[in-house]
Amino acid sequence: MSKTKSNAWYRQPVMWIVVLLPILSVIGGGAMVVLSALSPDQEVHSERLRELPPVDAP
Repeated sequence: MSKTKSNAWYRQPVMWIVVLLPILSVIGGGAMVVLSALSPDQEVHSERLRELPPVDAP
């Protein structure tokens, strides 16, 4: 089985999809973590419960 330039793995378009999709997802995930760490949302205090409702309350 000889490797020729016509059937080398890097000449097959589907192999670039197999290789690049995981790499792009890791880069995108890292960018999302960096963006969320650099500009976090402000905490909304109005949505916080002041005290828990009683257990028997409907």
